[in-house]
Amino acid sequence: MELPNITIPKVGQKPSAKLKFPTPKELISHYESQGMDSQEASMKVIEDLQKALFGVVSSGKGRNDKLLAESSKKIDSISNRLTVLDLKLDSKPGYVETFAIGLASGAALKETCQGMKHQFV
Repeated sequence: MELPNITIPKVGQKPSAKLKFPTPKELISHYESQGMDSQEASMKVIEDLQKALFGVVSSGKGRNDKLLAESSKKIDSISNRLTVLDLKLDSKPGYVETFAIGLASGAALKETCQGMKHQFV
């Protein structure tokens, strides 16, 4: 009687293990090891990041992404709130105007108190 041929899977990394992305320092040191100076290596890392970001944004996957849609709505909401806040701050008087208003109201209050003192005495 023959035994069936059974293969045992190799022990190693699980397929669901997360990939560790390199840090910016690691990327810069990688490009510096290729002969670039630190300025060129930094620019290359930034260029690679921009290309990757543009690829994700311009791909069809990002358009239907629920998280992206929610993030876009939240950013629009925050932008609108900041615009309203900016308009409110622009309509407020500055320090000089506030000081002048305070002086005028103080003088008016003093005159009012002086006038009432004569009425009650």
